[in-house]
Amino acid sequence: MSGRITDNIIKITTLKYGYIMRDAIIIISKYTLAVFTFLAIMMNLAAAGGKAGNLEINSNPKGVEVVLSGEVEVSAVAPCRIVQNLTGDFKVTAFKPGYEDWKSEFFIPPGGNYSLNIKLSRKTKFKAAFRSILMPGWGQFYSGRKFEGVMLGLASLSSAGATLIINKYYNDKYDEYRSARTDYNCASSADEAELLYKVYSDKHRDVYNAETLLRTAAGVTIGLWVYNILDSILFFPDYRAGTIAGFEPSIQSAVIDGNPGIILTAKF
Repeated sequence: MSGRITDNIIKITTLKYGYIMRDAIIIISKYTLAVFTFLAIMMNLAAAGGKAGNLEINSNPKGVEVVLSGEVEVSAVAPCRIVQNLTGDFKVTAFKPGYEDWKSEFFIPPGGNYSLNIKLSRKTKFKAAFRSILMPGWGQFYSGRKFEGVMLGLASLSSAGATLIINKYYNDKYDEYRSARTDYNCASSADEAELLYKVYSDKHRDVYNAETLLRTAAGVTIGLWVYNILDSILFFPDYRAGTIAGFEPSIQSAVIDGNPGIILTAKF
């Protein structure tokens, strides 16, 4: 069955396989047609945005950016209420400069309501320092200084690797020195002792140079590690700089004049 409206006339056509097609014409007034049109528009608006939504997001602090990933992906700034009625499994990520990222998962049953409470932990210079103690560059990454984190991390790892290689070189030279000393102490004649002493002296000089090189490499590695810790504390970003005291933005989705849109509000 199909229908068509032309000049206040409704023409209805019925069709079924094996049967004769029939037409029916209904004449209505323009006022009745206007009423039907108005009701249809109101029903569409109600279906699109008449519901207040089934997901409420609260956050501490305010102004947290939230990304929901599931059958649909929704972005918002908490606190807010999502206008669309959502169902299913969702992964949520919340973040704000100066705070640690927050992640979780939740499920909204069909027709159910859900309240999501997000509480972010503030980043601090002491947390950054602790991470830098465990791994050079990690504290810089944590505070958002990724370039410095990469440079310090690479420098520290390179220095530590070089120190390990030099340590093996030193151990080899030390073994050669001990062997030469043993041979010198076991010399059976003065001529043999004089010859072995020259070898012993050369090995002693080699092991001394290797030890100096090892101490230098170890000092550089320790210095980079200490500098990395101090850098994470002394150059920790001031996330409050450039912000407006008392400014609390909020954004939420909405249906405006029958069209999807957003509402941005701010409290001072």
